[in-house]
Amino acid sequence: MVSLGAGGSDAMIRVTIFSKLLCLMLAAAWGAAPCAAYSAEPRRHALLIGCSKYPGTDAIVTLHGAENDVTGFERLLQSQFGFQDVVKLTGWPDDEARRPTYENICAAFEALIAKVADAGQEPTQVVILLSGHGLQVPVPASQQDLLDPANPEGDGLDEAFVPADYRPGGRLLRDNQIGGWLDRLQAHGAHVWVVFDSCHSGTMSRGDEEISRGLDPAALGLSPEDYRRAASGARDAKTERHAGLDYPDAARRGSLVAFYAAQDFERAPEVIRPAGAQRLPENRHGLLSYHLEQLLTQQERPRTYRELGRVMVGRYRAERGRTAPTPFFEGALDRDVLGLQEWPRAQPLVLHKDGAEVRLTAGELAGVSPGTILAVRAASAKEQTPPLGHVRAVRVTPIAAEVESVAFGDAPAADLASFPDGAHCTVVSQELNDAPLKIAVVDTGAHTNALQQLLPALQAASKNSGSVVQLVENVADAGWTVVLVDPAQAQRDYGAQVDGPAMMLVEAAPQEAPASQVEPPRREAIAAYPLSDVADGVARLQGDLRKIYAWRCMWRIAQTYGAGPAAQDEPTLSLEVARLRNPADTSRGVALGAHRLHAGDCITARCVNTGVDPLWYSVFFLDGRFGVTHVHSGSIRGLQLGEERTEEQVDRMQVNAQTAGVEGYVVIAVSQRQQKLQPDYRFLEQSSVGDAKQPRRAAANPRDTFSRLLLNAVQSGRPVRSALTSEQPQVAAWSWLTVATDEARGP
Repeated sequence: MVSLGAGGSDAMIRVTIFSKLLCLMLAAAWGAAPCAAYSAEPRRHALLIGCSKYPGTDAIVTLHGAENDVTGFERLLQSQFGFQDVVKLTGWPDDEARRPTYENICAAFEALIAKVADAGQEPTQVVILLSGHGLQVPVPASQQDLLDPANPEGDGLDEAFVPADYRPGGRLLRDNQIGGWLDRLQAHGAHVWVVFDSCHSGTMSRGDEEISRGLDPAALGLSPEDYRRAASGARDAKTERHAGLDYPDAARRGSLVAFYAAQDFERAPEVIRPAGAQRLPENRHGLLSYHLEQLLTQQERPRTYRELGRVMVGRYRAERGRTAPTPFFEGALDRDVLGLQEWPRAQPLVLHKDGAEVRLTAGELAGVSPGTILAVRAASAKEQTPPLGHVRAVRVTPIAAEVESVAFGDAPAADLASFPDGAHCTVVSQELNDAPLKIAVVDTGAHTNALQQLLPALQAASKNSGSVVQLVENVADAGWTVVLVDPAQAQRDYGAQVDGPAMMLVEAAPQEAPASQVEPPRREAIAAYPLSDVADGVARLQGDLRKIYAWRCMWRIAQTYGAGPAAQDEPTLSLEVARLRNPADTSRGVALGAHRLHAGDCITARCVNTGVDPLWYSVFFLDGRFGVTHVHSGSIRGLQLGEERTEEQVDRMQVNAQTAGVEGYVVIAVSQRQQKLQPDYRFLEQSSVGDAKQPRRAAANPRDTFSRLLLNAVQSGRPVRSALTSEQPQVAAWSWLTVATDEARGP
């Protein structure tokens, strides 16, 4: 994203922290070749910074998760990747040298640079985590040229990280300062992976479940006038970039990869994990940090940073649907994660007995969730050995789970006490479909008649077995709201034009604009239903809710069978998406470096097979208004002698702004050796929300086990479990955020 923050009158105010610092550092890295094998074991250094407490001001909310992020990363790096040198600055301990103050952070970066310089020609891997509050502040008034190569900020704003000793008017860690440290690390040959789990948008909190890692600029003594001055400067900034921003390759022997917690206009939440755990400080985590720790704990083979990022976005999509944020990543993405070409063997899932208590020494970080069923075998037994029995996870923490014995398949429930201490477990089944949609109803006026028809209908639907809807009273507990409005309210609050009183279906967790924006962000109404025929409106609403549920389930299926416990050990199917220059471009395109597209972008999609088995595949496009379109079905041959991959182009398209939001492809494939006839998955198709067409194709008795499982998962709110089927399905996905702005584009 070389043009990050480039000016122009329409430049969007950026809110994801440090998204522009890479302007000065990534140009060489983007052209870097994949990592070559190291001739020696690299040195490994980590600097983990978690600003959770801010004793200098009451205006900044405590972030317990930042401290937990540091603890989790330290555990991961030391136990799984052999990091010996891990420097932590976190919390507000009695030892002043360990506090993440401005001076201590500066000193820690300088010490890290000295260690890397001392390594000479030895390969060096560096991991940096910055977890805490961030925000944007106007560039110093003394900077007249907003595109000055020393601090190019086309929007007139510096990104900044807030140290723990901050007081109003105090010092912030600005992006160009951090960028200078990262540049020096690269110049000394370090391969740097930096994770920014912070942002600065919107309000300080969203209920008790999530806390935004952003600040109201007023808490730092910044007035709206400061931001108006910055915006005015951005409008007057030069539109062309200065020459000389790219450093010569010889001056940068290392590389840089950066992962960000959110897109430009989204906030990075601090969440309760595992989901449903008690709202205690020890259960709060940064969403990005937690997912990265989870992925790297579960990973069993080497991946590039690009692959890691794609899988991470898949986790977000499976968990949150289209709810913000969408993380992104950039830099030398085709390098192997941490330079490893042989991945550490995954730790087994082990049963531990302590008297009458039996627990699993692995939890959510290892892919175990409540309801997960695991086969139990003696530690010395091979995986083909019949299991001693099965257990189900009942209560799960990030690193452990309480279990109970259950029947599974043809095997009866065994006595839990009969399982040997130290027995090994493997996941055999997890819930495949999504939780019911939580809906709240809000009446903004005197729509008593409509309310009397709507509430009983939703209440009845909630009580039905297998319902995809759960009616809740508290709006804060709802993922969606049904708002009864008059035309003036619809226009004012949602920008929607309706002819009369209507029901508006509104997502309860909207993407948010920067806190520095003068006008509050407008929430999006997904669909409107006239109150002139309440019965018809209720029927259409219920149909649309089923579409939303099915759309979310497809992302969850993609995660479960693509990178989750139901995935093959060595998946051979993958999906590649590349950007084209224009609709006439017939090249292979340029691989997308970020999961974000703009209206007008052209892309091509390819299915790739790296196995010997030929595959049947079906490609679906999931649009930003919850529609599912069958794009193409076909076959892709297996490898022949000397080949590393085969591929088939499956789609070419130009992005439009009609369905801005989360969109993407899901590909389902099975081996032709397992399935002689091509499966027909077109029953998954559905029109978009608000479209009164047939919500889904009628399914004509799916003939294979996996098709029946898919159909049940997307149609029913009852739990549907993943299963090991003879078809051995593979699922690949690629999602992106479509934005309708004319902001600077990334690679």
